[in-house]
Amino acid sequence: MKNNMKKNYIIRKETKEDYKETEYITREAFFNVYQEGCFEHYILNKLHSSKDYIKELAFVVEKNNKLIGHIGYTHSKLISSNNDEKNIISFGPVSIIPEYKMQGIGSKLIIHSIAEAKKLAHKAIVIYGNPKLYQHFGFTLGIKYGIKTAEGKNAVPLLAMELEKGYLNDADGYRFMESQDFEINEQEFNEYDKSFPYKEKKKTESQTEFEIISNLMW
Repeated sequence: MKNNMKKNYIIRKETKEDYKETEYITREAFFNVYQEGCFEHYILNKLHSSKDYIKELAFVVEKNNKLIGHIGYTHSKLISSNNDEKNIISFGPVSIIPEYKMQGIGSKLIIHSIAEAKKLAHKAIVIYGNPKLYQHFGFTLGIKYGIKTAEGKNAVPLLAMELEKGYLNDADGYRFMESQDFEINEQEFNEYDKSFPYKEKKKTESQTEFEIISNLMW
C-alpha cells in the first residue's frame, strides 16, 4: 500500500532489494549524531536477517525513485519477575537522510507505521527515545506503567504506547527485552563497515545531549 505524503513523496513497504540502500540511508542519518560514527546501519543489517524483524511494518520513504527514509520494527517482550511475558513490538532505527530532515517526513513515517501496527492488532510499542520528541506520537514514560530496563532500572528514555487500551495496566515491574540482534559485535561491525565510503568521525553537540538523556535512569 502506497501513501502519498507530499508531492513526489511516497511511503511504501521495504523489499529485499531495498536492504543495502536502507542500510546506507541509516548510516547517513545517524553518523556522528549519538556518538562518533554510528552502529545503527550494522544493527539494521542484522535485523534484515532476524526472525524478530517484522517485514509487514518495514517502510521506506521514496522520492523520485530514490529512497530517503526508513523505519523498521521488531518483536520484543516485557518479562515479569515470574517470567510471565507480554508480547510487544519496538521500532528503530528510524532514518531520514540529512538533507530531508526537519521537514516532517520522519513524523509522517512514524505515524503511518503506528497506524499499520494497529491494523495488524499489535498490543503495544516500547522503545528507547527522547521523551520530548516521541510524546507527540502518543508515547509516555515507561515509568507510568512500571516498565523497567532489561537490568531492572527505571529509565527516562524508556517509552511506551498502548495500541490496545489497558494492555500495559498490569505491566508494573516488567522488564523490557529487545531482540538479541540489537547486540553489537565489534569485530563483525568493523568488517561490515568497510563496505561503506569513508566518513570522518567527530564530536557533536547532539552526542552530549544524548549522553545526558541516556543516563537518566535509576
